[in-house]
Amino acid sequence: MTDSELRIPYALNENGTVTIPDEAARGEVYYCPECSADLVFRFGPRVRKHFAHKRIPENCRFLNEGWLHISAKHAVKGPCHSGSEDMVSLQ
Repeated sequence: MTDSELRIPYALNENGTVTIPDEAARGEVYYCPECSADLVFRFGPRVRKHFAHKRIPENCRFLNEGWLHISAKHAVKGPCHSGSEDMVSLQ
């Protein structure tokens, strides 16, 4: 499984710092960057390091859209809503 196949590719720690699974530590508190729900850090001898929701939320986009899709939306939304002249033209 590659990083692009992880359902939740990164989490936010208590300070709001982005943390990827390879840098996460057991016992730390993590939050979903999309819905702010509590996440758990999972890993083991047969399980790849990853984040998962403690309880499945009703409104998290990570449950219905891949992170690459969500990242692309954020990339397009930024220039389109910034009010700058660097608008994205979709013709």
